[in-house]
Amino acid sequence: MNRQSRFRQPIGPGSVMASTALALGAVGGWFGLVYAREHGNYGTLLWWGYLTLGLAVGSTLCIAVPLARRVEARVGSGAKLHRPKGEYVARYSMQDRVIAVILAILFGGLTVFIVLRSNRMLMQVVAVTIFCGLVANVLHVIATRVQFTDDRITARLAWFRSISEPYTAVKKLRSMPGTVRIQFSDGRSLKLHPGLGDPDRVIGYLRTHCPKSVELEDLRWPLG
Repeated sequence: MNRQSRFRQPIGPGSVMASTALALGAVGGWFGLVYAREHGNYGTLLWWGYLTLGLAVGSTLCIAVPLARRVEARVGSGAKLHRPKGEYVARYSMQDRVIAVILAILFGGLTVFIVLRSNRMLMQVVAVTIFCGLVANVLHVIATRVQFTDDRITARLAWFRSISEPYTAVKKLRSMPGTVRIQFSDGRSLKLHPGLGDPDRVIGYLRTHCPKSVELEDLRWPLG
């Protein structure tokens, strides 16, 4: 098995874009902080300080966590994959859950600041929309569970959705940046994002139990 598959390199464009957006917001917050201080607007000075610090921390987390996973993957790249037995439940780590909650809280503070201080409707709508997306991500990280057994894959997802399919129903395995997508014969699909369980064990179950007739797209490891 090639250990350099993209499932083992979880720095996706979403993390980079989120980190960049938060960093730009932190720069804007810094200028706002300087402006408020120079004009003696001490009523908003604390808000600007909180905003700048929160966005800077969020930007750092968005890029630091994927980098840490990549380093960890390289360090463990020599580990041997064993044939899986029994069942395994893949879920996001406590670290991922805490980070998701922190980002939602930080941007929640920014959203409150924008709604209370800005008179621009477009900015308010954009801020509220992004905050809702971060809340949805929190629910996704907390609720998602994917159970692998010897005969099927069962996923419990956010918004009370679930998928339960045998390995024989797997039609295609597709690799995308930092993600493996499982497409089933009934048209439904399941995305395995970075941080969802142990990649070695997840790949081990897919390699072992998926039929050899499954179509592989951009994957470098064989089945069976």
